[in-house]
Amino acid sequence: MKKNWLSLFSALALVFLFGGAPIANAAKNNTNFLNGKPFSTLNDSIEENAAAIEANTTAIGALEADFVALQAIVDSIEVHIADMDTRITANKDSITQALNDISLLSSDLDALRQAHVDDLAAINLTVADLEALINQTQVNLDNAVASLQLQLANLEASTGADIDALIVKTTGLMGDVIVLNNTLQNQQILISDLQTSQSDLENMIAGLEIREAALEGRVSTLEAFHKTFPEQCEMGNDPGTNAPWVVCSADENEAWISANTSGQFHFEQICRDLGYAGAGNWEGTCGNVCGYCQGTTSCTNHGTKKHTRPASSPNCGSDGEGGIICNTVSWLCVN
Repeated sequence: MKKNWLSLFSALALVFLFGGAPIANAAKNNTNFLNGKPFSTLNDSIEENAAAIEANTTAIGALEADFVALQAIVDSIEVHIADMDTRITANKDSITQALNDISLLSSDLDALRQAHVDDLAAINLTVADLEALINQTQVNLDNAVASLQLQLANLEASTGADIDALIVKTTGLMGDVIVLNNTLQNQQILISDLQTSQSDLENMIAGLEIREAALEGRVSTLEAFHKTFPEQCEMGNDPGTNAPWVVCSADENEAWISANTSGQFHFEQICRDLGYAGAGNWEGTCGNVCGYCQGTTSCTNHGTKKHTRPASSPNCGSDGEGGIICNTVSWLCVN
């Protein structure tokens, strides 16, 4: 558009400039040859046209200046139009997005509206169920009140007869109480007699306890004179592990016990069970019975009697029954 206007004004200017100028110049340069009156008049007209042409040229310059200014305005308008096109495009996109958002919001509103309708229907159904339950509860309550009123009336009607029966029953109970009171007095007499008999028995028991203590003293004295001890080759088993043992030798002061042939032995408890105060030293036997690391031995064929380890150091720990020695061992029981 800008190029079309510029071309039009340029063409008009060229026509006036190059079309009229040669004629005016020719008239000026050839006045010597145009001395007749017609030619004089023509020359005057030519000079007037030349002046008009110069005036038109000035006007055309002004028009061109105005055109340049107008073109600048047109350029500014076109810039504004381009900016407006950009903004219109952006506004179209925003409007499209807004329309999409409105569509989504409309869908959400429709969903919420339907959910509200569904919730309202469910609430109405629940309310109807509750009303039916309340009505049924009221009926049940009315029935219960009527039943209680009937029972109360029956109870009031039967109270007089029940009171008479209670009087008769109370009279009978009073007779029973008198009989029980007499029986209680008799029982108290019997209790007094039993208490007297108990006192006599306690005195007899006290006398027997004195006699028992005297007998125990005599028994202890006799036991001191007649102390028992296990026999040679007497055998037994550990009370906790059932391991076998055998007596190699024994007297009233000491016994030599050996594993027969191996196991775990609560040696202190075995000594107490045999009547001794406790256990003395012990030793391993290398597999010998009643011997120490040598040829064949037994309770009737003794080997070396060696016991160097103290009873306070058993080789297999201890439990609730005391210390434990284990494997092929022998030990001493002492008083």
